[in-house]
Amino acid sequence: MSQQPAPGPIAPEGPAAQVPAGAAGNGPAGAAAGVSAHRALGSILGTTLREVFVVPIQDGRIRTRGWSRGLAVVAAVALLAYLGAMLTVLGARLLGDVAPIGTGGLRMGLAGGLALLTMLPVLLTLGYLAALQLRWYLRLPLQAIVFAIAGSPTVLTLVAIVPYARGVLLGFVLSVPAVLVVLLVGAFALVGRPLRVWVGLAALAAMGWIVLVPILLVSVLFAGDVGAVSMSVALTSVLIFVLAVLAVPTAYAAGASFIQISVNTATWTLSEIRHWVRPGIWPLLAILLLAGNLALLAADGFAGPTYLKAVLWTAATLLVARVWLVRARRFGPWDVPRPTTMAESLMKASGALGLAMSVWLVVALLPVPGRLRNPVAMGFAAVLALVLAERAARRGSTAAATVLAPVAVSLAGMGLMFGLGVTGTPHRQISGLLTLVLLALGLWWRRRGPLTAQQWFLLAIGAGILLIFPERELLAEPLSALLGFSTLGVLIAGLLWRLLTEGEWANVDGRRFNRTARVLVFCGYALVTACAAVLMAYAPDFGWDLDSFASIGSQILGVGVAAAIVVGIAEMGRFGLDPAPPPQRIATGAGVPPMSGIPADAPAPRRALVD
Repeated sequence: MSQQPAPGPIAPEGPAAQVPAGAAGNGPAGAAAGVSAHRALGSILGTTLREVFVVPIQDGRIRTRGWSRGLAVVAAVALLAYLGAMLTVLGARLLGDVAPIGTGGLRMGLAGGLALLTMLPVLLTLGYLAALQLRWYLRLPLQAIVFAIAGSPTVLTLVAIVPYARGVLLGFVLSVPAVLVVLLVGAFALVGRPLRVWVGLAALAAMGWIVLVPILLVSVLFAGDVGAVSMSVALTSVLIFVLAVLAVPTAYAAGASFIQISVNTATWTLSEIRHWVRPGIWPLLAILLLAGNLALLAADGFAGPTYLKAVLWTAATLLVARVWLVRARRFGPWDVPRPTTMAESLMKASGALGLAMSVWLVVALLPVPGRLRNPVAMGFAAVLALVLAERAARRGSTAAATVLAPVAVSLAGMGLMFGLGVTGTPHRQISGLLTLVLLALGLWWRRRGPLTAQQWFLLAIGAGILLIFPERELLAEPLSALLGFSTLGVLIAGLLWRLLTEGEWANVDGRRFNRTARVLVFCGYALVTACAAVLMAYAPDFGWDLDSFASIGSQILGVGVAAAIVVGIAEMGRFGLDPAPPPQRIATGAGVPPMSGIPADAPAPRRALVD
């Protein structure tokens, strides 16, 4: 296909507030119309918090309009179970060692065990009801999983206690398989029917009966044997652990949450500052931010393999990002490769990439050497990222193509490092090298003429993102301090952000996957992640550290995103495009001519702050 002509400044994308003459801060009138510093600070903080946190949650939350009463009741029960699990996690510092149950690695606090026992019936109910809404090729596997999980502890426990049960207790024992049969009949009789309130409550009661009655029977028959009761609870916990394995893909993808928040925070903060200061401030601010990055680079230093690894990683991601950006332009009209757009594109693809990175769970079941499991998974994820980048390029989505291609390189590089037995990524060094690239870019622009306010603003945006990018996981430090765990906060914060912002897919109806099933699956997966959090908080020796998966995901994906942002800034500077997206919540008004040094698609400025 023929090469598209290079575009000039794009047309405004959003409404601009009307600005009085001289109030832009470009002359004496603007200074006279200055406002107080506290008003400017309030506007900067308010806009940043709104655009970074409020708007994504408003856009990505689940909407209840159009739900049936049955779906609303079941979702409310799931929400209560989720909130209860999170409160249990928050109380782990106080309750973690109270009345421990289980033995060895299965040992956990009583509060954690009760939380898991409460969530398991709700989780099984969501899976059971979701299966009723699916096509047969999805319904049958899901039903098999639900009945296997519901029946396994029941059968094992009942076989052990039948010889000791008499009278009424024997009736309770026999009632459990009877309830299983009723559920099995309902699994075929209720297929495709609307979800009624009584169906949801009956399924919840049946699942609760199946899960809890065997444990209560053990408690009655072996009241003096604490070990028997503990092992009964531990058996259920093993099943919860099996379900928690499903949270591994989301744990990987949770790392993208910190990438999106850090990129959006830096971009929106500087974009809002631009509305309140004179254009002449940007050279000073850009130089300070660049110098800060270089100072941190000098403080960390380079030595041997770390230096070589950072240089190769930076060069490869920059090259691939540039190649796919140019490739995306060949296929038609293209969007602006803004940092916020790139972060959003990565967030949308992070679920699929997290699933691909979790392929090692399947590889582990095959006769493959242990040291090759992670390289195989990372290679698979790299191929998927490259396919998604090519698909985005062919659709003219410059931002998505530019960010996913270097992410593919980063995944492949991490797989190679796993294969060689090398761990860790030099985040600060890579940010420093990318800062040097920004500095070289500024010098290149200077050779072509004096830098405009827009180019200085671009350099400030890039340097600001690179400055906070390596420390983005510090956003979870307050939560970690509250929980009393140094690592759990990263996982919880990332999962919570995805839960709040990634629910839009459950708001639509599909022919093969209707809205009711989507909502039930979404709620069920949220409970799976909650189970994983409870296990980590109350049984840290029970399994692997899911929080480390969130950190690995953030590290791998973050390196590719940083390189893509630098390439996007170079492209925007070349064509005079604005890196700041138009605010999504501003009052409408007549447009105004662009200020000197700021292109037409930039949000209209407010009054300048008095010097």
